[in-house]
Amino acid sequence: MSRKYDKLPVHIVEYHNDALEHIYKAIGSKHLPFNGTSLLHFDAHPDMIIPDISADHVFDKQKLFESLSIENWITPALYAGHFDTVVWMKAVWAKQICDGNYQFKIGRHKENSKICVSFSDNYFLSECLYADENSMDNQKEVKFIVKSCDVIGADDLSELNECFKFKAYVLDIDLDFFSTKNPIKVMLGQKYYKKLKSIYEFVPPITKEKAEIDSSLKKRENDLIAYKSILLGIEQGDHQKWTDHPVFDDLHSIYHGLFESLGDEIDACLLHEFGCTTDDPELPHHISSDEEIESLLVSFETYVTSLESFPTLVTISRSSVDDYCPADQVDKIQNLVVDRLSKIFENIQVFCHYKQN
Repeated sequence: MSRKYDKLPVHIVEYHNDALEHIYKAIGSKHLPFNGTSLLHFDAHPDMIIPDISADHVFDKQKLFESLSIENWITPALYAGHFDTVVWMKAVWAKQICDGNYQFKIGRHKENSKICVSFSDNYFLSECLYADENSMDNQKEVKFIVKSCDVIGADDLSELNECFKFKAYVLDIDLDFFSTKNPIKVMLGQKYYKKLKSIYEFVPPITKEKAEIDSSLKKRENDLIAYKSILLGIEQGDHQKWTDHPVFDDLHSIYHGLFESLGDEIDACLLHEFGCTTDDPELPHHISSDEEIESLLVSFETYVTSLESFPTLVTISRSSVDDYCPADQVDKIQNLVVDRLSKIFENIQVFCHYKQN
């Protein structure tokens, strides 16, 4: 039987992947079970990308934490079996994965030993993270629910409660759920963002037939390798072998144009990472009014109070240093969220880890 905290811990971090450390500490102290925990995830983004590590490194905590970033911290815990259910609650402007109830497998690819999923959504296909179940071993079943918070019905509340009844769960909140910036679009500007998007745009398979998916993934993988190599060649002044590539001129123009305006803030690897975020649907961008923030707070409170059980712990990500939650709004949103949590749960203990960095 799991231990219980005297007060509900609320861990506030700056970068979202740092939340996993506090979840793992709760597992280590036996406040959370080793397997089968659920995650209730209020966020503008799914955070379901997979880190580029061997699947075996998931069980080496130091290597795992060194490999994590804000978009890929959930899937290692799914592969390890710590989570088996993720409910992503999002505002209506967050469109990276459509609303729905999904079941898929996460496992280790038999050929390259990387983590992969059997979920053929474009979110995973565009990052070449998909594999069919026959290509995987050490598989885990994942329940994944995606729900927009704009309209709340009795059926929604009942369904959500069923996910967390009789189960340990973590309540996870990214403050960019309430107001969301796309810092890449802002940084690059409309001109260069649009040009980069036209190059990196993912063309999904026409059908979900295996041959179509395999062909699409192979082309995507080759394209991404080529784009990164071209950008590195441009940066290093060694790009003669790429000059005939159909996107060379555009990438050359984008790189040098941005280098003139941004200097050391941009480099080839970072520009390639930015390009990979411009897929359809792209990262959300919606800076909320006070009224919209309050509306989402009401929705948040309605969903959380509908649950018959309390979370074991709460994690909150500010996401302001990387500019996904507007810096001029983040403190106000944080105070409002903590006030709501105090109202809902009464007996909480807040840890502001971001102040220690």
